[in-house]
Amino acid sequence: MANVKLGNGGTFEILNGHEWFEQFSEMSLSSETDARAVYVDATGDRIVMLGDHLDSSNPNNIEGEISDVTITDSQGRTIFDVSGLSATYAAMSTAAVSTDQYAVLEFLRLLIRGNDRIVGTNGSEELMSTADRGNDVILGRGGNDFFRAGPGNNTLRGGAGEDQLVYQTYWWATAPQKRGVILDVLDGTATNPWGGHDKISGFEKYRGSRQDDVYRGSSIDEKFALLSGDDVVDGRGGVDTIDYSIDAQYGGLAGIVANLQTGRIIDGYGNMDRIKGIESILATQFADVLTGSSHRDYFRSQQGNDTMNGRGGSDIFIFATDFDQDVIHGFSASGKHHDIVQLDGFAGIDDYADLQNGHMAQVGNDVEIDLGNGDVLILKHLDVQTLSAADFLIN
Repeated sequence: MANVKLGNGGTFEILNGHEWFEQFSEMSLSSETDARAVYVDATGDRIVMLGDHLDSSNPNNIEGEISDVTITDSQGRTIFDVSGLSATYAAMSTAAVSTDQYAVLEFLRLLIRGNDRIVGTNGSEELMSTADRGNDVILGRGGNDFFRAGPGNNTLRGGAGEDQLVYQTYWWATAPQKRGVILDVLDGTATNPWGGHDKISGFEKYRGSRQDDVYRGSSIDEKFALLSGDDVVDGRGGVDTIDYSIDAQYGGLAGIVANLQTGRIIDGYGNMDRIKGIESILATQFADVLTGSSHRDYFRSQQGNDTMNGRGGSDIFIFATDFDQDVIHGFSASGKHHDIVQLDGFAGIDDYADLQNGHMAQVGNDVEIDLGNGDVLILKHLDVQTLSAADFLIN
C-alpha cells in the first residue's frame, strides 16, 4: 500500500495524467547510489527515489526496488511524497526521463497502483484514484478539490471547501465502465461504474458517467452534472442544482428541454432524464427551453437563445454576460411572490436607475432589456410600468 502526501508547492494539477507533468522540463539523472537516485530538469525540479540496489554501475545490482518517491518544484517545495511503494527501479527510471505522455502515465500508475492512501493539502487540488482495481483512501482536506474516482472499493472524503466527485472515465483509463453510477449522498455510498462500492462524504458537487446514472441527494444543497444517458436524480432536501453546462464538451450538441413540474428533461444528447426535488437548473450554451414548477426555481442562462417560463412561485432568472437573446414568458412583476431578474457583471449597469436609462423599453406588448454586446432579454406580454427595482438584483 502506497501512502501519498500532497505538498503545498506550486499550483499543479496533482495526479492528473500527463497534464501535471507538463509543468516540468525533460528529466535527467543527476546522481545515483545504492539507496538514492535523483533526477532533475533544467529549471531545478527534482524527483528523488529511495530504495535498494539502485546504483546501475554496481554489477551486483540485478534489479533495484523503489520504496519512496518525493517530487519537488524548482523552489524546493514538495509537490507530493509517496512511501510504501514496491516498484522496480528500471521501470521508474525509464518513465521518469521520458517525454512520451504514455510513459509519464506509466510513471503515475507505478506511483499510485494498488491500495493507496492519498492525502491532500489545504489548497485546491485534483485528486485521482488509481486506474487499477485497488481499494484507495483519498482525503481532500481543505480547498476546492476535484476527485476523479476509479475502480475498486474506495473511501473518498472531500473535507472543507467546495469539492467535486467525478465518476466520468478519463481518457487514459484502462478499466472499462460496466454501468452507470448509483450514488446516495445521504447514505454516503456509491456503486461505481466499475462494479466497486465506495464510501463518500464531504462533497458538494457530483458528476456521473456517460451511462444511466442514479443520484440521490441529502438535506443540504448539492449540484449534479448530468452527461449522456437516461439519468435519474432525487435532490431530496436543500436547494439542488442540475448542471448541463458542460454537455458540449462531451458530445451533447443540442439545447435541453426541461420541465421541473413534470420532472422530465430531454438533454443535449437526446436522452430523457427524470428528476424530482430539483430547484435550480444550469442550462447549456445552445437554445434551451426551461419550464419551472409551482415553487421557487432558479434558472441560470448560458449562451444560446433560451426560452423560459417560471410558472408559479417566486422565480429567479440569472444572467451573466454573453447569454445572447433570451425570452421569459409569464414574468410576475408584482405581488408577494413576484419574480426576480438577476444581472451579474454587466458594464455600466450598477442599479435599477442605470437599467432604466437607455437599457429598458416597451416594444409592443413586451419589455425589451438591452444589456449591450448582443445580450437582450425580452419579458413577454408585460407592461414596463409594472416593473420596479424590487424585480431586479444587480451585481
